[in-house]
Amino acid sequence: AAHLQNDVVSIKAQVDQLQRGRERLRQRSEQAAGHLASLDVELQELTQADEALQARLAGARQTLAAERQERERLQSLADQTNQLRADLRAERSGVASRMHVLEGLEKSHEGLDTGVREVFALMEQADPGPWRAVLGIIADFLTVRREYAPLIDLALGDRAQRFLVRDAGLLQQALRERPQPFSGRVSFLPLNLTAPENGQARTNRLLELSRRSRMRMPLSPEGVPAHTGIVALAEHLVACEHPELGDLPAQLLGQTLIVRDLDTARAIAGHTSGHRFVTLQGEVLDPDGTVTVGTHHAEAGILSRKSELRELREKMVELERRLAETERDLGDLRERVAGLDRQAVTLQESIDVLAEQAADLRWRLGQHRQRRDGLHEEVTLSRSEISGVEKEIENLEHSWRQASAQAQEAEQQVRLLQARLEKADEEISERERQRQLHQQRCTAAKVGLAQVAERLAALRAKHRQIETDLQQRRQERVQGERQLQDSRARMAESQRSMLQASAAQATWYQNKEARERRLVELNQDRELKRQERHVLGEQAQAARTTWQAQQEQAHARELEVNDLRHRRATLVERMREDYQLDLAELFRSRPAQATRDGSRQPLNAEQVQEEIAELRRKLSRLGSVNLDSLQELAELENRAGNLKAQANDLAAAKQALQEIIGKINQDSRRLFAESFAAIRTHFQELFRKLFGGGMADVVLEDETDILESGVEIIARPPGKELRSISLMSGGEKTLTAVALLLAIFRSKPSPFCILDEVDAALDEANIGRFTTVLRDFLDRSHFIIITHSKRTMTVADVLYGVTMQESGISKRVAVRFEDWPEDALPQNGQAVDLAVGSDTTVG
Repeated sequence: AAHLQNDVVSIKAQVDQLQRGRERLRQRSEQAAGHLASLDVELQELTQADEALQARLAGARQTLAAERQERERLQSLADQTNQLRADLRAERSGVASRMHVLEGLEKSHEGLDTGVREVFALMEQADPGPWRAVLGIIADFLTVRREYAPLIDLALGDRAQRFLVRDAGLLQQALRERPQPFSGRVSFLPLNLTAPENGQARTNRLLELSRRSRMRMPLSPEGVPAHTGIVALAEHLVACEHPELGDLPAQLLGQTLIVRDLDTARAIAGHTSGHRFVTLQGEVLDPDGTVTVGTHHAEAGILSRKSELRELREKMVELERRLAETERDLGDLRERVAGLDRQAVTLQESIDVLAEQAADLRWRLGQHRQRRDGLHEEVTLSRSEISGVEKEIENLEHSWRQASAQAQEAEQQVRLLQARLEKADEEISERERQRQLHQQRCTAAKVGLAQVAERLAALRAKHRQIETDLQQRRQERVQGERQLQDSRARMAESQRSMLQASAAQATWYQNKEARERRLVELNQDRELKRQERHVLGEQAQAARTTWQAQQEQAHARELEVNDLRHRRATLVERMREDYQLDLAELFRSRPAQATRDGSRQPLNAEQVQEEIAELRRKLSRLGSVNLDSLQELAELENRAGNLKAQANDLAAAKQALQEIIGKINQDSRRLFAESFAAIRTHFQELFRKLFGGGMADVVLEDETDILESGVEIIARPPGKELRSISLMSGGEKTLTAVALLLAIFRSKPSPFCILDEVDAALDEANIGRFTTVLRDFLDRSHFIIITHSKRTMTVADVLYGVTMQESGISKRVAVRFEDWPEDALPQNGQAVDLAVGSDTTVG
């Protein structure tokens, strides 16, 4: 009843509180409706401003995209121009290197005869004296195109090394003043005697007397036989820029023709006389019919070398001009790219400002929309809450009336329940005693129930195991039935085989009985042999035992003999040292008479005893003697013998070790020399490939001791002087080291090779040559390269990158290029995105 009375009071208070809340909600709803109207007006204005700002931002972004495309186009063109410049520089370096070699050969007069070089040495003196009358060799005054230079070298022959002399008198004076002759043959040609030599050449008499020679070939306006196989007159291919020697080509080559082949030369020679022919293949037909054939080394010719040097110089001028034009184009492209970058920065700043304004405007729009939605929800919620509050008030008033009626009924029931409660307390006491008794019984029942539950769980597990076994047995039975069928089939087959084997068994059984009889005979024979061997073994053991005993006796006798000899030698030595008596000499000089057969008579024992007694008396008079000295001497001699044996063993071991060391050193020198020669050849080849020219070498510091000698690396990159590797730049050192490493690797390759950022100090052009060289090794090895270079990544077959897209979480990215279609392969920009911020491994 008290509880119901409390509910009545509580419900009344809730009704009053809900009425006050309803009034507050009505006021808040009216205020929110006013704010909502003003926000709708502001939201419309902000939406219009956002549309205008978005239009300006889209136009600015389109302009920026167009300028970026133009910049990428110009940057691509600049990269192509930069690559062209690098190629031109590499080509210029190669040309310069070749020019340097040719100029060195020309300066050192390489390829000339010994006497010719001696004359050049006299001309190059500070005061040449009468040698100033010598102008130079004929080859120095002739100019010829490179493709015809080998043919002109063949046409001139040794005449190309003849010296032109301005004054023959000064030449005679110079030759008289030289105290010794030249080491080689030298020819001098005075200017006033440069008559054509072809006019003096002997003609082929057989051709002149032949029937075909009587049919003269028609001549061209230039006086040359008119034939389609004639390429040119040799003098027309040669020019002389010296003002005094303008007719020198005509005098030297006036009767020499350049023809297509030897058949053409023979055909023309059959109708003309006095001409000398040189074919395009390097064959020579002289006027007297002499034919000269064989391989001609064009690069060794003087005119060929000079023509190549002249063309290289012209090519160097052209390369310098193209490089200058490329540099200007590259500068213009860079200026245009810089201008576009500045414009892009300005546009980007404008876009950033507009984007900030748009973001701010959108933020304000979002705030207004959120406020509008919030107010709208608040109004709706307030109205729904007001409706709910009114319903709740009605429910609470109805509940209040019901609770008041129930409270009155509850008062009457409370009195009745009070009386029943007193009676129930008495029953509770009795029930408590009974409960304790039942509690004890329940505990015992629970213990039994737990035991039964455990047994039930065990039985269930056993039941599941039996079901599993039963299922397996059923499967095994099915398999057994199939196996039984197979076995019956095999049994039938076996019975057939058994019948066949029975027939063979009878035959084999007969053979077995014969073999068993033979085996019994052999066993008996083996037993007899074994007994004989046992008897012989016992005899051999007895003989071996007897021999060992005799060996021990002989060894003991030898030891006794050696001891007696040692004692005798000790006594003799002591007599010699103490008494200066030589017993051997005394024995040989004793006064004994020779017998008839020439032998000496034995000594008289009494005399010997008397002499011994006299000697002992003398010894006793001498005093006491150290008796341990003999033992010490024996020990020292024994130790000396052991030490001598050990010394001999050490000497023999030392000799053997020295022989082994000598053999190892010999093999090591041979292997090192072979490996060094192979690595040296590979290093020179790889250096030229990596640098696009130049030369390099590895040199032993001490060739007399190659195993202890150091190795010095000398290199000359294209366009630079010869220097040690320690004086090179970082990139040059890297390329040189890579060349040496790959040279060693080529000499003894392995299936895999790991290179860790070897291209870090290289530019794009050097990386291109580096990767090209690595491609040559792919037929024998796989390369795993750790790199940050995009150029190196582009030539890889597989890329492995480690990146960190989220903080603290590394992720591996792998790309196999052969799995990508050509139209889906990542471009340079995409490859950069893949490798940015990560160590990339290519393979």
